[in-house]
Amino acid sequence: MTREQNNLTPLAGGDTGKATLYTGLECHLCQLARDILDEVLGPGGYREVCISDNAELKETYGTRIPVVASANGAEKNWPFSTGQVRRLLAK
Repeated sequence: MTREQNNLTPLAGGDTGKATLYTGLECHLCQLARDILDEVLGPGGYREVCISDNAELKETYGTRIPVVASANGAEKNWPFSTGQVRRLLAK
């Protein structure tokens, strides 16, 4: 199963609580968002959730993906920069 198929990639040590990236299938902006999160948290340093097969998540995030969410529930819709993600996660 790939990340695009709703595979949740754990952080080192199994902690997936720092950030979640909501993505979709065939989403070119989602790859740009992955690159930013890889830079901020390291590859595999966040949880990724593909919304494509979940009606509730599609309704919530469908027109906004990619979306990064911190553990405290704060969210940032695309577009976002590495600095914006760092500030979001520092809250």
